[in-house]
Formats: sequence, structure tokens, C-alpha cells
Amino acid sequence: MCEGLSSINGPIPPHPMFLKETTGSGMSARSNELGVGPSKVTGPIVSDFSVTERGPVDYSINPRVRGVGKTNFLANKNGTGVAMLIELQGRSISPRTFKIRDKPKNYIASNTHKIRELMKKAKEREAQKEFKLAEKNAPIKVTEKYKDVQSKVKENLQKEPLAPRDSNKEFLRAHSKTGQISRPQSARPSTAGSTKTNRSTSSKDDIDFVRQNRELAKEPRMKRAPSMEMLKNVQEKLNKDMEKYNEKIKGKIPNYLEQRKEYIKKSTDEYVKNLPDPEQPPGHRKLSDDERVGTLNLLQETHKKLLSELNSLPIRNDTFRIQTTKSEMEKRLIQIDEAIKIFSKPKVFVKVES
Repeated sequence: MCEGLSSINGPIPPHPMFLKETTGSGMSARSNELGVGPSKVTGPIVSDFSVTERGPVDYSINPRVRGVGKTNFLANKNGTGVAMLIELQGRSISPRTFKIRDKPKNYIASNTHKIRELMKKAKEREAQKEFKLAEKNAPIKVTEKYKDVQSKVKENLQKEPLAPRDSNKEFLRAHSKTGQISRPQSARPSTAGSTKTNRSTSSKDDIDFVRQNRELAKEPRMKRAPSMEMLKNVQEKLNKDMEKYNEKIKGKIPNYLEQRKEYIKKSTDEYVKNLPDPEQPPGHRKLSDDERVGTLNLLQETHKKLLSELNSLPIRNDTFRIQTTKSEMEKRLIQIDEAIKIFSKPKVFVKVES
């Protein structure tokens, strides 16, 4: 027996485990559908587990499943993963799942931002250049302390240049002996030194300065500095060299260039001569002008001889011998005429005998 109050208002349906198979003809289809009929209950009637005092319970929401059963339950509920694969490809089966697309990139804004950055850098570079130029062109700051002081370089430039020294004169070198050296007198009298001094004094006394002055007075010349004389000599030498160059060398081609021109001309002529003619047939060679002209002259001479022989034949050609000679000479003349026509052309090709 069940203890406690029951909230069932209708008839209690029998539990299948307590029912026994009944077979009867008196049972109608309606009674079978409603579950009403003769039944024998042998035990207590079990109440419905889905109905409680609080109300009906839905066990499908939170099933009590653990382990492998839970994984199978979730797989059957959510699917075997095909929907997830389709969602990854951009399609969705269930309405709840959808792919969030990225926002389209604004290329115009990014390009304008880059252009502004480049313009900013260019302006900074121009400003730096202008600043450097301003620093270079800035006037030098002169202190008022040395405003009235004249430069020593200017004073040296304003001075008159000194006269050039004579290069022929002999000057004392640095650290040379400038005076007599006091030596201890030896016991021997220096005879050689005394003779030298006497000679030097005698030579000075023998010079006739009056005669020299007289000769110089006859031809007075302006004394110039040695540097000016050297400059004049150098200028004269340059003028002579320039005149010689203008007379003999200027405007003339050097010999080595003339020789080079001749060599190049000869080599080009030989190269052109040895080039194969495009009109030349295979297995032939071109006759040179000398060979062609020589053969042409020979043909013309033979033509003249044959004509003279033909004209010397008798008018009557009754005999067989005269007729045959005349016909042979006429055939040969025809062949020579054709050969003359061929060799009179500017180009003649002859077959090479292999």
C-alpha cells in the first residue's frame, strides 16, 4: 500500500511489469486502447515517477548520465561534427551558430594617412636643409674689440716689393766660418802662406780699373735684375718654339697616322675582295678583272683572225672541203661571239675543277 496523500484524480493505469498477458474475446478495441478491462493486480500500485508534489518533472533536461554515456548523449544531441565542419566553411546549419566576418579594411583612409606622413617627413627635411643653409650663409660675428685693428696681411701687401737678389753672388752659408780662427803659432815659419798672400796682393794691384771703366762707358747698358733677364730669355725661347711649330708642325698630320690610314685601307680592300659574291653559284669562282680582260682580248683577236680567214676563202664553194671548212669557221665564230658577250660583263664566274 502507498502511504501519504495522492494527487491522482483519475483511474490509476496499471504498470506493465505487473500486468499479465490476457487473452479474451469479450474485450473490445476501445477498452484495449483505454487500458480498461479485467486485470488482476497482485502487488501494490506504483505511482508515476514523473509526477511529484511540486509538479511534473522533465528528465530530458538534465539526464543523470556519466562517462561514455554522456559523450554519446552529447553526440546524439548536437550531432557528429558535420555541422561544425560546415560552419568552419562559412555555412551554418543551426540558427544560433554564425560566422562573424571581419570588418572591411578602409584603404582610402590608410593611403591618406601614409601620404600625410610622407608629406610631413618631406617638410621636416626641407626645414632642416633651410636651417643648414641659413647657418652657412649667416654673417660672421665680429667682436667690437678688434673692430679698428688693421690686418698685418694687408700691411704686407701694401708694402713695395724688394729688388730681386743676384743669383750669381756667393753668400755665406749658415753656420759657416765668419772670421779668422786663432791658432797657436807653430815653431816653424810658414813660408807657403806668405808667398800666397804676396801673390794675392800683387794680383789685385795689377788690375787696371781705369781701362775697364773706359770700355764700359763706350757701350752704356741698363743693368737689370737677373730675374727680369731670365724672364726675357724664356719668353724669347717660347716665341721661337711657337714660330717653329706654326711653320713646320701645325696643321700637318703625323706620319704614324698616315701609315695607319694606308694600312686600314689595304686591309679593307683585301677583305672586300675576298668576300664571296652573293650572286656566285656554288662550285664556281669569280674571275678577277685582269683575267677577264685578258681572255676578252684573246677572244677578240681570234675573232678577227677567223673573219680574215673566212674572207680569204674563194667565192665558189663547189668542193666538199671548202664547204666543211666554211661551216666549221662559222660555228667557231658564233661560239666566240657568245664568249665575248659573256666576258664583256663586269662579273664572270667560272666553274672550279675538282
